[in-house]
Amino acid sequence: MTRNRSFLLSALTLSLLAVSCGSGTPQPPLQTLPDPDFTRPEDTTLSPNTRILTPAARTALVSASPDLSILRFKTSPDTAFAPGQILVSQDTPIIPDGMLRRVLSVKVVGNLTEVETDQASLEDAVENGTLMAEEELSLDDIEEQMIDTTGGVEVFINGKPALVPQGLRPQGTKTIGKLELQIKDKVLCQLDGDSKVVMTGSFYADFKVFANAKLKWFKLKHFDAGVEMNEKSTVSLSGECSKTLFKKEVELARFKMRVRTYWIGPLPVVVRPEIVMTAGANGKISAKVDFSATHEFHARYGIKWDKGDGWNTISDRTQSFTYTKPKFSASLDAEGYIGARAGVRFYGLASAFVHPKIFADFGASVTAPQNTYQWKLDAGFRIGVGAEASLFGRQLGKIERDLVEFRKTIASDSGKF
Repeated sequence: MTRNRSFLLSALTLSLLAVSCGSGTPQPPLQTLPDPDFTRPEDTTLSPNTRILTPAARTALVSASPDLSILRFKTSPDTAFAPGQILVSQDTPIIPDGMLRRVLSVKVVGNLTEVETDQASLEDAVENGTLMAEEELSLDDIEEQMIDTTGGVEVFINGKPALVPQGLRPQGTKTIGKLELQIKDKVLCQLDGDSKVVMTGSFYADFKVFANAKLKWFKLKHFDAGVEMNEKSTVSLSGECSKTLFKKEVELARFKMRVRTYWIGPLPVVVRPEIVMTAGANGKISAKVDFSATHEFHARYGIKWDKGDGWNTISDRTQSFTYTKPKFSASLDAEGYIGARAGVRFYGLASAFVHPKIFADFGASVTAPQNTYQWKLDAGFRIGVGAEASLFGRQLGKIERDLVEFRKTIASDSGKF
């Protein structure tokens, strides 16, 4: 379990003494005003109804329904709850993602206190407060992993196979590592006989998650969350599949990380990162083809919400492409892609994610009987982003959208066979 207090405590005032040309009269100092919506941790104020579970109360929690609507505690002074209170807790073995719940009713059953709850929001719990957190993901923190072992997929962490016993706890110093996915002859389209389209490729990346929120007078002013990553990927598609149109996406691997706790003053915000690796292809291939492209980028993607402006997206990137000359024998249009859906969940419910898909798109036309050809190889990426963030503010709700498509023709040619 990781406990982080990742705050940016900055309210800077810069005074620059300038001398105007000719007069020699000092100019008034230039100042940068502090962010009026920023609250220092020590100045955080919570609702009088907010109850942060004490260690004794967390230990007294003996069971919870899957949706946390019913909580059962050993009766004690620490579990004397009342309707209308907002219960906030760090993770425990009973509630592995923590909780943010509103008490609806309380009753004593034998030696247990049974609490009925529904979902609350941070606007219910926090009057004034700021969450500012950014953290590189330690790949030692993988708690659960599911990897496609049907053939053609291998996953490595820092150069070592990723298949380790589930629930393995890290020992010693954590390592900020690289996640590598290797694909060899993963079948994405197959008909009767030997006709098939296979993907070969790789995806190599590290990840950093970020999350920020500002609340003032029980109203959310700003929310953002997302992922920063350095990535290199290669997509190669080859084979034959005489369908009029084929389209397939497969999940190659899924990693659920251990929870970490960030803070709004004394209030814990429980976060669990997750990474899902995907690959796919679509198009029409009626004769053999072989093409590939390699993409490298550094990017910061996410979603943000500001009061008065609503939802917007975060996109900051640099990239480069290389390719191998394609081989083909007939007209075709086909695309292969590989991607990583990375995101974070708050208290196991609210979420924010980004899903960059790196693609290579090849098109060729062959004219008979002249036996001439034209071809073009495009490469690029598409970014999908989304959030379900009603837990942060009642107005937010759910959003999912395609952020951007960047496409570049990296090679083309024409001629005669």
